[in-house]
Amino acid sequence: MRTLPARLSAYGLQSVGVPGCRLSEGMFAGDYRRRLRGFGVNLRARGEGIPSQANIHSPELFEEAYGGRRPDAYASLLADVIRHGKAGTVVDLGCGLGLFVELAHGWGLDAVGLEGSSYAVKQAHARRGGLDIRVHDLGERLPFEGGAVANVVLNQVIEHVDPVRCEKLVAECFRILSSGGTAFIYSPSRFNLLERREPTHINMLLPSELARMLRHAGFQVVSQPDYGFWFDSRGLRILNIVADVLMRALPHDRFSATANAIARKP
Repeated sequence: MRTLPARLSAYGLQSVGVPGCRLSEGMFAGDYRRRLRGFGVNLRARGEGIPSQANIHSPELFEEAYGGRRPDAYASLLADVIRHGKAGTVVDLGCGLGLFVELAHGWGLDAVGLEGSSYAVKQAHARRGGLDIRVHDLGERLPFEGGAVANVVLNQVIEHVDPVRCEKLVAECFRILSSGGTAFIYSPSRFNLLERREPTHINMLLPSELARMLRHAGFQVVSQPDYGFWFDSRGLRILNIVADVLMRALPHDRFSATANAIARKP
C-alpha cells in the first residue's frame, strides 16, 4: 500500500492542513470505532445529512445535531477516503452543514456537497464562503454526468431515506462514479436500539442488507468497517470490549451497531 504522503500527493494535498487537524499514518491503523474515538467523535451524535425532501431536519434539529461541531470531527472520514478512495472529486451526499466538505476543501481536495435542506446550505455558506455546496433532493437524479466523480460519501444518510429512494440513490452513485471510483457509506444498523429511537431513521439496514444492495447495483464491496454495540456508561465499558471481540470473531448482523461499507465500481 502506498504511504500516506504518496496518497496525499495524489490528491494534491499540501503539507499543512486546516488548523487543529492533522493527518498521520496512525489514522489508518486499527478498527473504525477506535479511530473515531481517537478523534473525539461522539458515536451517538447522528443526523449528518438528510437527503429526502420528505424527511429533512428542521433548523432546530440541525442545531441540535451539529451545535458546536467542528470540521475536524470528520478527520477519520477524510482518512478513510484518502486511504481507500480514488484521486479526484469527492461528493458528499446529504452533507448537512458542509463540515466534511469544508475539511476536505481545506486539505486541497475537490469536494462538492449536496443537501436537501436549504437552511443547512445557507448556514454552510454563511460559515465558510467558497465551498461548493448545493441544495438538491437526493431522491432525484444527481447533477453529474456518468463517470464524472471519483468518490461519493453517504455519511449517516441512508437511514433517513425510504427504501425505494435509497435503492435509486445507490444506483445513481454507481452511475456518476468513474471506473475504480469508491462509495463510502456509514449508517446505524437496525439492531442498534439507541439509533432506532430517532424518528427520522426510517430505513435502518443490516450490514448484510447493505452489502446485498450495493452488489445488486454493480458495486464490489471492498470492506465493511462495522463495530459492535456501543455503551457510553463507564460501568458498561467491559461490554464494549466483548462486543468488539464478538464482531471480530463472529461477524454477524446481530452483533453490529452499524451498517457501513466501502464499495468500488469495477
